This record gives sequence, structure tokens and C-alpha cells, in this order.
Amino acid sequence: MDFVSFAFDLVAAEMNIPREEFHPLERKLRIERGGDRHYIASALAMEVQERHAAIWAAFRKGQTPREISELLGISQRRVQQVIARTPMP
Repeated sequence: MDFVSFAFDLVAAEMNIPREEFHPLERKLRIERGGDRHYIASALAMEVQERHAAIWAAFRKGQTPREISELLGISQRRVQQVIARTPMP
């Protein structure tokens, strides 16, 4: 079993949908991307991305780095680093 099969099995089980209903989508995915090597981000990478988005959302609302740091439980310096170094989503 490869990762695509695993993912579709998991989604089908979680959503209580017959696995066969995913066959057309699985085929399309395999035609378009089959044979390629893909990167799967870790859960930590996903959490960092979500945190950066939360920082930018608060910053766009006019909150100060200090307010953002208190809201998210991270240092004010880290908030300033994210604002300075990452592109605004």
C-alpha cells in the first residue's frame, strides 16, 4: 500500500464513505502526480504555519507585537521576527 491508498482509506473510514467512491479521484491524482516524489510536512511544520498566520491576522487587525505575544503565548521577540522575516499571507 502506498501513501495515496493509505490517505484515501483513512478519509473513507473517517467520513464513513465507501472506499469505492474515491476511485475516480484516486485515479485522477495518480494520472496527474503518479511517480513523483512528494514532500509531506510534519505536524510541527503545520503548527508553525498556523502560528504565523495567527500572528499576521492579529497584526493586520492593529494589535501590537506585545499584545500578539500575550495572546498566543510566545515571546514578543518571536512575533517581531515572524513579522520581519516571513511574507504576509
